[in-house]
Amino acid sequence: MFMQVEIVKDINACKELWHRFCPKKMVWNEWEVCLCFLDGHEPYFLHIKKDDQEGLLPLWYDSELKAYRQFGGTYPENRQFWFPETWLDELLPHIPKPLAFYDMNHESCGRAMQNSTLKDKFKPEGFRYILPIEKHQKVDSFLATFSKKHRYNLLSDINKCKSKYRFEWSQEYDPVLEEFNRIRFGQESNYSDEEFVRQFRKLIEYVTEKEMLITLKVFEGDKLIGIEIAIRFDSTYLLLNGGYATEYKNVGKYLIYLHILKAFEDGYKEMDFLTGEGGWKELWNLDKEQYYTFRLE
Repeated sequence: MFMQVEIVKDINACKELWHRFCPKKMVWNEWEVCLCFLDGHEPYFLHIKKDDQEGLLPLWYDSELKAYRQFGGTYPENRQFWFPETWLDELLPHIPKPLAFYDMNHESCGRAMQNSTLKDKFKPEGFRYILPIEKHQKVDSFLATFSKKHRYNLLSDINKCKSKYRFEWSQEYDPVLEEFNRIRFGQESNYSDEEFVRQFRKLIEYVTEKEMLITLKVFEGDKLIGIEIAIRFDSTYLLLNGGYATEYKNVGKYLIYLHILKAFEDGYKEMDFLTGEGGWKELWNLDKEQYYTFRLE
């Protein structure tokens, strides 16, 4: 049977298809999460039928870039194909171009590359960093994966922070996080981009409303010197973003350590450190999974 492809642009029809075909329960597959980044982009869903199977390729058109992206844009990650990967070659004439998918799941891409003539369209770019809490069970077990010297230096730094700083947990967002980032990174900070800030705050508003947000603040006396936020979704603890005053030594390290303790104590199965900024993440002995970028011109 030939493949049949229907283009769907109505947002309500797209929502129905999304909930029907969404393959995996994770925060980046939540319709409301991806909707935070819609911001005027035009939905462009490909509803695919072949034999007795169906699938979905959820896209949107970015008029500014004049290109197609996965629905949700580039902020959500660990993306995958929502149809049998063996269909990719046959689907190719129906896929609009130019198109780019970022931070794609290695298993889905692996299946696609195994069964497709489009192998050269997949490029390994970046990693997803993970702390498999379920494997370690206890923080001490995780720290035992560090070299003796690394573990000693880390705990020494943490103990110094404990003696100098205090911390507070809450479920409220504080935009001072954005200011910390702008001060540190200037125009290179995402928070110097008005569009990003607008979309990011929509995400924060949603996860706060759903009681998924957790905020950690570190103080020296009464002075706020660091913030790190995370999203708690199902059995996963996602370390989302943070900022701190760089003149205070090891504050960033302390923020990460306290979130790790929290994730273990609260019984999550996995702590997701997301992609990007691999330098400091490599220092935490995290597991990592290859991400891919898929491009069609």
